[in-house]
Amino acid sequence: MNTYLSIANNTVTINNIYKSKCKDRIISEIIDALLLDADPIFIELFKEDGVNIKKKEIRLYKDQIDAFFLNNGCVKSFNQHLLYARAKVSKNFFLTIPYIFDFYQEVTFFVPSITWKDFEKEQSNYLSRRAYDYLPLSKNGIVFQYLDSSDFSICCSENNDILKILAILPKSLKLEI
Repeated sequence: MNTYLSIANNTVTINNIYKSKCKDRIISEIIDALLLDADPIFIELFKEDGVNIKKKEIRLYKDQIDAFFLNNGCVKSFNQHLLYARAKVSKNFFLTIPYIFDFYQEVTFFVPSITWKDFEKEQSNYLSRRAYDYLPLSKNGIVFQYLDSSDFSICCSENNDILKILAILPKSLKLEI
């Protein structure tokens, strides 16, 4: 299945981005354009999965991710399946995000409008939320989500112009509306 773009309910989704040869570049360019100078971002990491990586690479990925959070933020465990984190968007973030996406079943992140303590309290609601449910917690009205089904979504509030988001996407993606 090819990589293609779909739009619904103020959400732009790049479907099957894992199949794209330039997925890391596409994701980095989008995040860089929309999260420029964001510090911190809050991240939820659901269920270690690693379905897209070889068994011998799992330790390497885990070590890379742990080193990133140790040096660029912090990560805490809510339960055996859910981690939540705070991090800086930096060169190291762009180097580590492909590992994070491959290692976890679901990754959601945004620039927070809430405190770290409030974000910790929000973890008990995790299973009942989708990407758009995070919008009230986002300072800039944008939430990113990556699912191990290989879909990368950018969910934005009604105050954001979805055309601005579409303008930064590679022209080669097919549009499905």
